[in-house]
Amino acid sequence: MNRKFKEFQTQCLCGGHILTVDQSVDTPLAEQMGAVGVVTKDGKYEEIFRRLTVHPFINENEIDAFTAAYTAHYGDAGPGYYVLSRNPESPLTKEHPVFLTVQNVREVQQAIQSGAIALLCERHEAVRSIASFIRVQRLSLPLFFRTNDPGVVASAMASGANGSVIDTVSTLEEMDQILDQTLNQPSTVYESDDKALVGVLALQGDYLLHYAELLNIADKSKEADVALIRTPEDLRKCNGVLLPGGWSTLLGTMIVRSGMDAILREQKSQHVPIVAVCASMIIAGTRPGKNCENRPMIGLTDVTIDNNILNYTHDVELVTGQVFAETFSNGPIARDLGSGAQKYAWLKNYPDSVVSVMDGSVSSFAYHKGFQAALVTEAIRQYRRPGK
Repeated sequence: MNRKFKEFQTQCLCGGHILTVDQSVDTPLAEQMGAVGVVTKDGKYEEIFRRLTVHPFINENEIDAFTAAYTAHYGDAGPGYYVLSRNPESPLTKEHPVFLTVQNVREVQQAIQSGAIALLCERHEAVRSIASFIRVQRLSLPLFFRTNDPGVVASAMASGANGSVIDTVSTLEEMDQILDQTLNQPSTVYESDDKALVGVLALQGDYLLHYAELLNIADKSKEADVALIRTPEDLRKCNGVLLPGGWSTLLGTMIVRSGMDAILREQKSQHVPIVAVCASMIIAGTRPGKNCENRPMIGLTDVTIDNNILNYTHDVELVTGQVFAETFSNGPIARDLGSGAQKYAWLKNYPDSVVSVMDGSVSSFAYHKGFQAALVTEAIRQYRRPGK
């Protein structure tokens, strides 16, 4: 698999929606709806090629016609495309990056052997078991739920799907309804009178990966519980909060729409530890820099954020002097730090490329590891704080 396709597979772990482009939805409208990809159909290929700004997908039954049009338009220099397939024996898995349909755990194992870069599930009732299997086996395979019914997308994502392929959304209002339904999904809050509560915001993004790691740490501590948080009421209960990586435009919009931005700012003033990861590093910022135009920012860290800056592997240096290697894919950096913000980590060979910032009780990171244990510790400390 080439580097570009591998990067997109990593991005898909953070979720998103892929919309079918037909007579009612063109590519710019799909992007405005927050889509990370579009499924082309009915021979509208040339229009897609002329206006393509998101990842292109094609159903397996149209692959021959699409490939001919694609080659005629791009030659050997096209941006690449992805195939939605139901056939694990298809040679397409060897020729093109494939999202392969699975209906159960056994078929997940077949998909891995076939080389699929992501999974599709069309049975709502199977999403939870497949997602659980992926998590337990620690597989880096995104799971997308494909449907003609936008009304069940939010619950499928709450069950563990990273994203969706929706064949029927045609208006911004319908996409808004999906976002609203996601915000109305229940949290998994554990009521406890004698433990700190660490909340992982579970509106969109790679929250399940952080949730699993935090659970392990909290179980060992015996002094903290971890919950997936989807409502403002439950966010207020948290002694520590993790904002995951994902798609910053979509996740930021949902945070603001739900009113959680105000709660997070209030929690910062109350010294509740908050960790913002990757896309959430952008959302937590105050001033939009390069490639951050029109992205929601909620002012938790007094910095300017540039997005889609970091790629490849770099040595990261911490303020403590520790150095470690970290791989980035279109990662953000912080600059123009205000008086309350402090550099915590930067690229060793490019010290002005700041990849972690501390601002009061808020810590933001362009990378995804190494901070979970500290969050649990600080949440326990906040829970114990007199007069909290």
